[in-house]
Order: sequence, then C-alpha cells, then structure tokens
Amino acid sequence: MKIILFCILAGMGAGLTTGFAGLSAAVYIVPILVGVLNVPFYDAVAIALSSDVLASAVSAVTYARKGNIEIKKTKYHLATILSFAVLGSFVAFWLSRLEIGQRDVSGDTVLGYWSIVAAMALGVYLLFRPEKKTCLCGEGSGSKCWVALLLCAGVGLICGFQGTGGGMMMLFVLHSVMGLDFKKAVGTSVYMMSFTALIGAVAHFLINGFSAGLVLPFAVCVVSTFVFAYVGARIANKIKTHTLTILTSIILTFSGLLMLLTKIFGWS
Repeated sequence: MKIILFCILAGMGAGLTTGFAGLSAAVYIVPILVGVLNVPFYDAVAIALSSDVLASAVSAVTYARKGNIEIKKTKYHLATILSFAVLGSFVAFWLSRLEIGQRDVSGDTVLGYWSIVAAMALGVYLLFRPEKKTCLCGEGSGSKCWVALLLCAGVGLICGFQGTGGGMMMLFVLHSVMGLDFKKAVGTSVYMMSFTALIGAVAHFLINGFSAGLVLPFAVCVVSTFVFAYVGARIANKIKTHTLTILTSIILTFSGLLMLLTKIFGWS
C-alpha cells in the first residue's frame, strides 16, 4: 500500500508538471522513489523516463489539438536532439561497461547542479517577464538557426548520457532562444520529450536490466503520470497564456528547490 500511495503522489506531481510546463517526470519521481521507497537511483531514473514517454505523448496530443505544437519549424531541432541522444546513450553504455561514466560523481554533480540553476533561473525570469519573448536566432532565421541547433545538440547529448527527458532545457531553447509562443513552446517541448525519454528509458534498461521488484512502482508511476499529465495539459490549454506562464514559473522555481534538496540529502 505504501508503494502504491507514494507512486501515485509521485505520478501526480510528475504528470501535472509535464502537462503544465513540459518538465521531466524525473524531477518528482526520482526523489520519492529514492528517498522514500529506497529504490536504487539508476532504477528510479529508468522508471521516471518510462513515465515520461506516455505522459509527454498524451500531453503533446492535447496541445496539438489546440494548435499549440510547432513541428515544421522545429523538425531539424528534433532530429538534432534525437541524434545526439542516441550518441549520448551509446557513450553512457560504453562507459558503464568500464564501470565509469554515469556512475562518475563529478560529472553527475556538474550536470545535476546545472539543472537546478537553469530551472530556478528560468522560473524567476518567467515570473518577472511573463510576456517577454526573445529570439536569439534573429528574426527570419528560420528553422536552421545554428544557435538553437547547437544548443539542441547539447540537450540531446545530456538526455542520452544522463537519461533525463530534457523538457526544461528544451523549453528554454524553444521559448527564450527561438522565440516561440509560450504554449507552443511547452507543447513542442513535450512532443520532443516523448522521443528523448524513450531513448533514455531503453538505454537505462539495456544497461541495468529490469528486476521483478520494479514491476509495481513502474506500473503505478507510469499510469498515474499518464493520467495527471492529461489533466494538466487539458487545463493548461484552457487558461490564458499569461496565467500558464506564471504557473510554470512557480513550478520551475519549486522544482529547482526540490532538486536542490535532492542533492543536499544525497538522493542522486
């Protein structure tokens, strides 16, 4: 009963976060599985990524029905992210055979704290400038903007190597770099994340396998995240963009604090 209850709570936080802000389910699922249920960190990340796949997919469909996904302008970016995610997964797999890489503390620490700083910085930025759109690519640069493509390569590499969905990083690129409308940025982010999370989940299970003890938390987390992601995406597409931006800024800031606590208490 304890496993079911806490996995539902983890799925609720992860699903609503995915539906509202396009963030990775790992932000909520990993701390609860590791800190409360004593699931090994690597297995917890694999479960979080598996939950991300369906949650991101159902969120993407919901955003697409409202016209809040930009596929044409981001096709090169998706291809770049997926290519480098595959590369990152192969590198992680190769390093894991040498008993280094994803187990390396210094690399994990750097990427972990980068995620914390980026989440909180983006949250504060959106809170104080909710209607501000920037376009570092320059107006009229089209879908082949090298700045965004370079950043997407980095996002894909991190997603594949670390096994994260990369939703927050994609949201930053799409909204703050490419200048997409916020709802379209979130919708496109979850669309992309459904692919990157799949790659990350497969890589994790290939590297570490799947034990019988993971069946219950895996099933409950995947189902609950899927349900709450659908609810979150439905609500997000009905409210005003300004309101969604403010809510997302609060979610990002809170998620950053949660990740910070995760690091402080050694849940990663």
